[in-house]
Amino acid sequence: MKNFHYIVGKFNLAQESVVMTIKKQLIGEKAKANADYSLLAIIMVIMLPQRWAIYLGQKEKTYTT
Repeated sequence: MKNFHYIVGKFNLAQESVVMTIKKQLIGEKAKANADYSLLAIIMVIMLPQRWAIYLGQKEKTYTT
């Protein structure tokens, strides 16, 4: 259980850093935090395939009907 809480804690920290990066960008600061950007890129890469799968699934349905 200790490891689980540690991982969850790490994930929460990661989310916070991504949120901070987005806030900095919205405010207009030039955030040169490579760790935050790479983390954001990793999250995007994880999320994109799911979205594309859903999008392509919808496309196939529209073409087949």
